[in-house]
Amino acid sequence: MTRTRGSPAHYGGAPIEVLLATTRRRRPKQNRRPIDRLVLLAAGAYTPLRRMAGPKLFIMSRNDVIGDNQPRLPAIRAQYERATGPKEFVAFEGSAHAQAIFATSEGDRLMREILRFVSAP
Repeated sequence: MTRTRGSPAHYGGAPIEVLLATTRRRRPKQNRRPIDRLVLLAAGAYTPLRRMAGPKLFIMSRNDVIGDNQPRLPAIRAQYERATGPKEFVAFEGSAHAQAIFATSEGDRLMREILRFVSAP
């Protein structure tokens, strides 16, 4: 069973990434619970995710832009390249950001990708 801790919809992808990068140093070993896998839905490219050993799924829309109208794809793709494996990268058509992808024509495919990933052995 996949354990879920933290919700990108609630916390945002960046704080989850920072949590993963710092939790190892802050929590006593006996209190650590491994994160089985991580879905990063249009998460900012702030942390390389080199310490998280579990599978990671990076998802975004191909034409998503950041506040100053700059494309997010290059930075998130670079973050994906730096992250340790196993990992997957999925880019959907369109410009919807994060949860807004669910309201597009790609919404059903997004749900299938997430369910496939979290259900994998």
